[in-house]
Amino acid sequence: VGDWHVTRSGVNVLVSSCFVAVGTNLSQFLCLGRFSATSFQVLGHAKTVLVLFGGWAFFGDLINLHQLLGMCLAVAGMISYGFFMSRGGVTARKV
Repeated sequence: VGDWHVTRSGVNVLVSSCFVAVGTNLSQFLCLGRFSATSFQVLGHAKTVLVLFGGWAFFGDLINLHQLLGMCLAVAGMISYGFFMSRGGVTARKV
């Protein structure tokens, strides 16, 4: 961090990152009252998977086996949750 020199492209990336963070936090705030606690957790896990995938896709970060298994488990859980919620017999309770 101490060796970073301020450049126009660096400031653009920093400002863009701030806007993405504000948008993410705003979207979570808007979801709080509209979804059940379980649905909110599923959205949180989807965001984590997207962040890990984005790091790999855009920055070449390595995904180790532990992260890959966690991502697969999270996606399988999201698919299962969507499947069971769409069946109509199961309802989510609001806390």
